[in-house]
Amino acid sequence: MKTADILGIRFDAMELGEAYETLRVFLRGGRNRVVVTPNPEGVMRARRDENFKQALLSADLCLPDGIGIVFASRILGRRVPRKLGGCDTTLGFIDSVKDGGVKIFLLGAAKGVAEAAGKKLEADYTGAIVVGARDGFFTEADESGIVGEINSSGAEILIIGMGMPKQELFAAKHSQALQTRITFCLGGTIDVLAGKKKRPPPFMIRVGLEWLGYLIYEPHRIKRMADLPRFIFATSREAIKNKFGKPNE
Repeated sequence: MKTADILGIRFDAMELGEAYETLRVFLRGGRNRVVVTPNPEGVMRARRDENFKQALLSADLCLPDGIGIVFASRILGRRVPRKLGGCDTTLGFIDSVKDGGVKIFLLGAAKGVAEAAGKKLEADYTGAIVVGARDGFFTEADESGIVGEINSSGAEILIIGMGMPKQELFAAKHSQALQTRITFCLGGTIDVLAGKKKRPPPFMIRVGLEWLGYLIYEPHRIKRMADLPRFIFATSREAIKNKFGKPNE
């Protein structure tokens, strides 16, 4: 697979159809594969948090969840063909394989939310089977038991919705112990499925303003959004360095 390095994070550069085919190969495989979907905020967090960065780099598939990643790739001359949002790509993939009775486990969100999301998932994707669900509030001491619960369920797909970096760190730590075929790290997707969190209107997603829609719905995100100008600055600096050599400090 072609990859593009964006500020130290290796993104897989592919079209949607290629992503689906790669995921089908994973689903037919004999071991667990981890899929991460960082956005510009995630890239900047990884620059500050080495453990999170290594979790991203150890993933089997890294999809660009954010139009900012696509723009940055063009500025840096490392073209990523398109945004592949974690929520849309995962649900589209489930839709494409649901007739095979794919088994899914949901891990994350508040108490009772994953169960509600599971019922909605089965209703919307007839043929998909939710074999387990539990909230994302647990201690490190609980983790081995949770991995055992997931394995005992017979799940082929694990969707973790605990937010960055907790979900990626959990997936990386337990990647080899998990007997699923694919582990998706998907932030607020479980809340979205359960109707607890709104997604921006389709037109905002289409034109790359999904981040603005989330900011309108969740004003508390404003502090996190400070990473967007930092991302733009870091990308511009990297592009200048690549073209003209290291800029003056």
